[in-house]
Amino acid sequence: MRSLFLVALGIAAGIVGTILWTTLDPTLDSNEPETALGGNARVSLSEDALARIIEQNLADLPAAEAMRVSTEIREDGIVAVSLAAGTGALAVRATLETDPDVVDGRLKLNVVSSSLGKLALPEEIVERIERPLQARLDDLSGGLEYQLRSISTAEHRLTLEIEI
Repeated sequence: MRSLFLVALGIAAGIVGTILWTTLDPTLDSNEPETALGGNARVSLSEDALARIIEQNLADLPAAEAMRVSTEIREDGIVAVSLAAGTGALAVRATLETDPDVVDGRLKLNVVSSSLGKLALPEEIVERIERPLQARLDDLSGGLEYQLRSISTAEHRLTLEIEI
């Protein structure tokens, strides 16, 4: 009886060993693409944080030293930027409304409306907003290739999600 038990145990061990050998790749080579460094990452900015970023990147515009920037991130996806330079009756006020979009896996701000007057061209301001946001996404990816997958404007926050 003992020898029959040992034979059955040997057969079971052989079957398990054969299954493991055929299902596991002992050389650790695989035909599947590398996914070890993949995943999603997010950057989320409040209205105040976005305003500070924009303010820093408008520093070389005329009257920038006295410029105040505020943003409103609306639930409908629009990011409204308000600029005010000067004080009192001489104050210059400007607004720019953009709709953030994903184009070829990158961030693209589309101008919805603008009233910048002589302060600057809408495209120039949009480029000064896009550039630091894109730089933050590049930093978030750690130098790896990525695709911008989603943009959310809920709860007065601009949230950008990338897939690495």
